[in-house]
Parts: sequence; structure tokens; C-alpha cells
Amino acid sequence: MQLKPRKLNGVFEVHHGTVRDERGFMAKLFDERSYTEAGIVRPWKQILHSHTAHANTIRGLYVQRAPYTEGKLVVPCRGSLFWVVVDLRKGSKTFGQWDGTVLTAESGVALYIERGFAHGMLSLSDHVDALLAADNSHSDEHSVGIAWNDPELVIEWPLLYPAPVISTAHAGYPSFSAFRERYHGI
Repeated sequence: MQLKPRKLNGVFEVHHGTVRDERGFMAKLFDERSYTEAGIVRPWKQILHSHTAHANTIRGLYVQRAPYTEGKLVVPCRGSLFWVVVDLRKGSKTFGQWDGTVLTAESGVALYIERGFAHGMLSLSDHVDALLAADNSHSDEHSVGIAWNDPELVIEWPLLYPAPVISTAHAGYPSFSAFRERYHGI
């Protein structure tokens, strides 16, 4: 297992070290030693299974405020998705910048994101399944979001069709400017 830093400090590609043969494969999704060697010591408090039925569906951008901010491990299990993070850490040199990557079940690559980032996802195929591990408990009261199509963030979503499928709640998230005004970062 290898953790490779991405362009935003605190975001890592996780290469599972998948072993394949005629029977199928075995992938090490988490190895405490590999994370510790990368300076990451976080016990998982939640493990979630996310299923998205239809391609071109957007979830997010969502984040939990303190004291419920979450570090996350995102492991694609079926289908193809585009995962986006936005740096919301107070004082970060990359505050307000985003990074996105395509994750597929076949690639053997997951994503680890430290606390302080907003998350979003676009399904690039039907029937997308992902395993999400979080290092903190969930709190509805502390869950907030940012508009997925915010003109200031200019996220380059690889939409399959002009109008994505999105929940009413996520479509109603405020602008990044309104988020900054209210929360000043995470």
C-alpha cells in the first residue's frame, strides 16, 4: 500500500497493492502501518456504503463543522465516479482551491482526505458504489454545504449531460462567498 500526495496538502491517492490471479483479486483497503508512516493516525468511527443509481448524479459539496469535521477514506467498489475536495481549512495556503479525480473500482486507487475539506461526487456510470470511512461521528446539526456549481470555485465537473441529478437539499446549498461569510473556514 502506498500513499501519494495530490496537489492539495492533506489529500492522498491510496494505492491498495491489489493482488490478482485467475480467481479474482485481493485488495488491502486499509493498513495502519502505511498510514502511520505517512504521519496519519486516525481511528475510523464510521464506515459507510454509498450507492448512486444513475450516472450524472451529484452529491455535495458537503462538510461537517467543528467539532465534527471528518477525515475520510473514499474507496470505489463499483462503477466510476469523480470525487472533488475543496480546502476549507482556516489559514491554509490553498484555502478555497479544489482538486478532483476519477476513481474506478478497477484502478486499485482510493483517496484519503484529511479533516477540513468539503466533499462532492459525480457519478460517471450507473450503479456506483463506494466505501467511505470517516474518523469522526456524524452530526446533522453540524452538516453544511456549498453550491456544487459555485462560480467562484469554478469546479470542472465532467458532466455527462448538462443538467445533473441532484437532491433538493444539495441544490439549495449556499454560495462559497456566503459559506465563508458565515463560517470563515472549518
